Amino acid sequence: MKTVSETEFEKLKELYKICFDTDEKEAQTVLGFARKHGEIHFLSDGGRIVSTLCLCALEDGIKYLFAAATHPEYQNQGLFKKNLQLSVKSGDSVVCIPERPDLFPLYEKLGFAKFGGVLEVKTNGNGGLLEKRKKTADLRQLYRIYRASTLYPKKTEELFFSTIEYHLLYQGTIVTDGSFYALADGKNIKELCVPAGEEDRLPALMEGLSDGTNAIVLPASFLPYLAKKQISCEHKRLFALKSDTLEANKLYINILYN
Repeated sequence: MKTVSETEFEKLKELYKICFDTDEKEAQTVLGFARKHGEIHFLSDGGRIVSTLCLCALEDGIKYLFAAATHPEYQNQGLFKKNLQLSVKSGDSVVCIPERPDLFPLYEKLGFAKFGGVLEVKTNGNGGLLEKRKKTADLRQLYRIYRASTLYPKKTEELFFSTIEYHLLYQGTIVTDGSFYALADGKNIKELCVPAGEEDRLPALMEGLSDGTNAIVLPASFLPYLAKKQISCEHKRLFALKSDTLEANKLYINILYN
């Protein structure tokens, strides 16, 4: 993988903005992280960057694929497949969160044959904790809670910080008292995290985070715990996995650039 020059980086940001219909700030946040802490792979045509994808490391060598984009004028020519084959080694474990549900069949054809997701819980509660949502928090304290949790695979500190900032960029908020955290999107809770061994706090936290109409996201691995507590939930497919060794239902892939 070669170093991305300033000129190439500007072209990559323009491609990102076109493909994802977004602004300079998002393009800089996502691609800036990939340039500094991950990998950016791209294909060019006559000096014009026409297809790109980014990779970064998760725990145990698992790679996260994100920001895959091909210019509209060059789509349906197999460029994403070509770039992926050049960027990912045989035997690598790679996960991605498709931008739209209708893209799952495309990833399946590319070898992402395993699918996983999260649990969505709706419960009647008092919603008291929702009143404590805020736009700022001590990210290092949140990361300590995250590192102490059972969520797997773990993100690096740099990726954790970057994706929390991305969450906040799009009107996301945080609820925390220093011993747990919840990431809210509107009233819905996209992630609820407690240290390992403290899962018995979840019912009380969910009561405080629920007003009876919103959804709370939990890892799929929490299913036995929810069943034991007779808490009903729905499974939401969220990510695709390419791996010869990993099982999707063991992974928690969420709160990334999605």
